[in-house]
Amino acid sequence: MTSKLGNVLLMNFQKSTVAMELLIFLGSIAACISVSFYLLVTQGKYSLLYYGDSISHLVIARRVIDSIIPGFIQLGGVWLPMTHLMLLPLVINDTLFHTGLAGTMVSSISTAFTALLLFRIASTQFNSTKLGILCSVLFMLNPSVVYMGIVPMMEAPFIMFFMLGVYYFHGWYYSYANKRGSCVSQYMILLKCALAISAACLTRYEGWLLPFGLVLAILAVYIFVTNERQKCRIEPFLAFASALSVLGIILWLLWNTVIFKDPMFFANGQYSAAVQAAARPYSSHLHMHPIASLVIMSNVALAMYGLPVLIISLVGIIAYFFANGRNQLYFRLILVVALMTPIMADFAAMLQGSGEIYPVGDKSWYNGRYLVFVSPVIAFGSTSVIFFVDKRIIKEARKRKSALITIIPVAFVIFCYSIILFAQPFEVGNTIAMSDSYTSLLPSRKVDSKRE
Repeated sequence: MTSKLGNVLLMNFQKSTVAMELLIFLGSIAACISVSFYLLVTQGKYSLLYYGDSISHLVIARRVIDSIIPGFIQLGGVWLPMTHLMLLPLVINDTLFHTGLAGTMVSSISTAFTALLLFRIASTQFNSTKLGILCSVLFMLNPSVVYMGIVPMMEAPFIMFFMLGVYYFHGWYYSYANKRGSCVSQYMILLKCALAISAACLTRYEGWLLPFGLVLAILAVYIFVTNERQKCRIEPFLAFASALSVLGIILWLLWNTVIFKDPMFFANGQYSAAVQAAARPYSSHLHMHPIASLVIMSNVALAMYGLPVLIISLVGIIAYFFANGRNQLYFRLILVVALMTPIMADFAAMLQGSGEIYPVGDKSWYNGRYLVFVSPVIAFGSTSVIFFVDKRIIKEARKRKSALITIIPVAFVIFCYSIILFAQPFEVGNTIAMSDSYTSLLPSRKVDSKRE
């Protein structure tokens, strides 16, 4: 009787979790679509195309099927192809193509998947579906994250793929460390992780740091977890994951070799990021200047998320390391570093000279949108604060039957996020990501004004 009751409760829990995940996924898509139509009505019919690059992404995808010489050769050799391939089935429709709604469909679905992955990771780490929901909601409360989730750019698909890689590594670790599942099932999880990383490598160049991060993460597991009684040796896992995770990089090098007769054409060609950055004077200010680069990235993060949210997140990450003592501290460190990998890649690119973020005017930053890459770790850190408070403070308060203190920290965190949401409405000059996109139109607008 007891076992039957347990099975019924388990089935009800699984059903409620599936329903919750579906609600998060559909709710995130609904939020993105609502904002996109709001912008089309209030900011003009081209408000989804303020980024010059967004138009280029749509055109590249359309050229594959609609040009003088159609074919995959139209994908070129500088921009990575994954986003264009995702746009391909949608740009056939003229309305979706001309309005940018083709990109809205791709980016909004990608953003919804990211919110869902954050729910799963936070639910596991904090052992609470409620905190998983909170993490997803906080992720979706930032206006710049939502804007990048509705435009035809590469950021939203990239965040989805890299978070998918983090999620599957997270699953493999628990399966391996706790000896759950067979070796075959663990290989399947690592296969999904490696393929997600390969997809990220074919979406943005920040992803090229992920295969090396995966190798280092598995080596860390080898150092801290492996023992003589472990069911599966870790060396085959390391070889398997490292080989598959670099598949995307290998495919891109082969593509450049076959099409352009130069495997490094993407880095050396006239349209490469390094060549374009060298043509602009600000890159010399960042090249091999870590302090200047950190200051600019900090200023953009401060504007995009606000000081209260950044402080809450930092406190939450520190609390996450020690909330359950030192048990599994190394894995928590691996998880946080994994979530920070894309922005670390951008920082390295700024020092190397191929990447740049710099101020334009009073409230805008060229490439300031790159700071949306830290949105998952910021939402995760903010959720960790609630977990820490709940564990250390609220439980004591519950003994005194005080329900109000349970609500206060959650309300405070949501309030801090809401400040940015209301301070940066979805209009040019306010939302950081929209201001970033609008700066690319300024030169052409100056030319137009002179003509007038």
